[in-house]
Amino acid sequence: MLPLAVIGEYTGTDNLDQESVGAIFHMPIVPTLGFFGGATLEHADRHDETDTGVGFRAGLRWKTIPRLELSPELRFVHLFHTDQTSVRGVALYNFAPHWDLQGALQGGDDRRYEVGVRYVFGDIR
Repeated sequence: MLPLAVIGEYTGTDNLDQESVGAIFHMPIVPTLGFFGGATLEHADRHDETDTGVGFRAGLRWKTIPRLELSPELRFVHLFHTDQTSVRGVALYNFAPHWDLQGALQGGDDRRYEVGVRYVFGDIR
């Protein structure tokens, strides 16, 4: 299996709509812990402005129990002529084949929280 995953994300808040499309490379360290790194094309609409930029991310994937995964990561995004660096913590609970409940807290230059679902194509677990 190729350790590469295509990703697509959407985040919507009161004043910002942001889409991310890119790829993430996964590398196992031990059976329950792995490293990932990725790059994304970012597009955002803020008030009456629109911009396209780039994003980079790196972190760890830790399977704590069979259905729960924790993932701390570092994110960098360049949009609207500014660089934003954030630290993010994600918890994923696998509730059905290919489906995860996702919760995330992000702090730093881009502060947000997210609750949602994730669909996983193939088996990258």
